[in-house]
Amino acid sequence: MAWTFGSFIIVQIVTGILRSNTAVKRPVKLLDTFQDIVDDPKLEPVAWAGTPTMITLEEKRGEVIRKINERMRQMGTLVTLDKIFNDETFNKILDGKAVFLQEPESMLIDIPPLCDKYNGFFHLNAKDNVQSELVWFFSSKLDKETQMAYSIRTMWTFEAGVRWIREREVIPVPPKCFTFAIRAGPMGGDNESFSMEHLLPFFFILFIGY
Repeated sequence: MAWTFGSFIIVQIVTGILRSNTAVKRPVKLLDTFQDIVDDPKLEPVAWAGTPTMITLEEKRGEVIRKINERMRQMGTLVTLDKIFNDETFNKILDGKAVFLQEPESMLIDIPPLCDKYNGFFHLNAKDNVQSELVWFFSSKLDKETQMAYSIRTMWTFEAGVRWIREREVIPVPPKCFTFAIRAGPMGGDNESFSMEHLLPFFFILFIGY
């Protein structure tokens, strides 16, 4: 009786682990360059209207971003913030039907609180990053203590890099639903989906035990 009960628990653990790994390791296409977006005519590029992001990108990357901007105008996907962070857009992104163009800092701040709501992983491109000069302004009418605090924070930000600012200030929730947050290689296409054949040796051992 103890052997039967123990075997049942082991089987549940093994199959549970395999199912979990299969769910994570299902091959998906990750977009790492702007050209990847241009090459897929059905892909919907989405950007936040009213920000200089796409203008800056077009100035730095020219023709490839011009094509993306033109597609957004045709598809009407240059939208307000409330239309970006909603179920329709997020599900399109997770289904590989859309891509959101925005600076990584915004993504790392706004998406993590929604990780538990959506079943999937978001990917930040690693090969086609664009650096832009950041300029901070604050009113000279502020008191000297506040001006000094702004100056120190600004210098700290630029010297240390945004990614090193204390997590509680910049990223309120751990970014667990990003591809870089899981173990190396789980999203690659070299992972084999398991089948019952993988469990045959295990069940054979159980049969011998009985």
